[in-house]
Amino acid sequence: MPKKELAYRPLQEKDLESICTFPRSEEELFYMFPKARYPLTPEQLLGVAENRHDPTVVLVNGVVAGYGNFIEVHERDYCSIGNLIIKPLERGKGAASYISLS
Repeated sequence: MPKKELAYRPLQEKDLESICTFPRSEEELFYMFPKARYPLTPEQLLGVAENRHDPTVVLVNGVVAGYGNFIEVHERDYCSIGNLIIKPLERGKGAASYISLS
C-alpha cells in the first residue's frame, strides 16, 4: 500500500464545495458546526471561516481530507478549536491528529 502524504494549507474558496460534503447528517454537522443548517453550504462555511483564526485544510496525497479553524488564539497560552471535520473515508486514519499537531 502506498504511503500517505499528509500536508496542510490555508482554506481556499475552491475547497468549500468538497468540505460541505463531509458532514453526512444533521447530527454530524451539529458536532462540526452547531449553528449551521443541514446540508452545509459554501456560504455558511465561508461566513464562519471569515470570523475565525487560521481556517486550514488537511490534504492526503494532495486531496482535501479535513478542515479546521480556531475560535480564539492566545499565543503561548491556549486556543479554542472552532470547526473540525474529516472526510468520511479518511476518518480514523490520522488526518485529525495531523491537523491538531501542525
